[in-house]
Amino acid sequence: MIKKISVCGKGGSGKSVLVTLLAKMLSQRYDVLILDTDESNTGLYKMLNFDDAPETLSDSLGGRKNIMKYWNENRLSDLIHDVIEGKNLITKNRISLLSIGKTLRGGEGCACPLNALVRAFLQVYTVGDDEVLLLDTEAGVEHLGRGNEKYVDAILIIIDPSFESLELAKKARDLAIKLGIADERIYVVTNKADVNTNKILMEGLKERGIESNFIGSIRFDPRIQESALVGLPIIGYNGDVLTDVEKIARRMNLMN
Repeated sequence: MIKKISVCGKGGSGKSVLVTLLAKMLSQRYDVLILDTDESNTGLYKMLNFDDAPETLSDSLGGRKNIMKYWNENRLSDLIHDVIEGKNLITKNRISLLSIGKTLRGGEGCACPLNALVRAFLQVYTVGDDEVLLLDTEAGVEHLGRGNEKYVDAILIIIDPSFESLELAKKARDLAIKLGIADERIYVVTNKADVNTNKILMEGLKERGIESNFIGSIRFDPRIQESALVGLPIIGYNGDVLTDVEKIARRMNLMN
């Protein structure tokens, strides 16, 4: 079974929303650990209806300079084990959230230490028999370029109605294959698209040779858009989009 899933796409494509609704669906059967690897977006905990954001893994290790120090000393993996054992995450209704780190202050430097932390975490973390891990990645494909996805079982690429999203999906799929991810474990989903728009997106997938990776479409729902706009929880959503998410989960053999 697929245990570690990376959810990626361009900024605004709907990664965090899909991660939230997929976690809601999967938590009926599994413990779900969401690994927030987006150093820019700070609102995922609100979507999941947690009262506060968790302490980041970066902060618990003393910040970016300490991360690189521990990395150079080959101690990072052991320290991550300690954090995991200490359950440095927040949990509600079988859904847990762990954040890698956020860029909150000017002059903090590049995200290289955070990416090193993501890779180390994915290398050492063993997903339990009744658990699924979902990665909510930063926008774009840098995480793939850095090789983080070497340590996942599948990649779910979200496409919104834009040319840029189609281009990024092709690039993400090609990079994933170079990392050793089997093509049948690379899934493409269109999001926020009506029937006519989806036809155009499907033509775009065909032109780029990735139509065989397509496993489903998620309809647009203004209630989700409004909740995301004002920072309301999305985990309680019970509309038609959940039917689309369930179909995707079944096509990924996450639900039987």
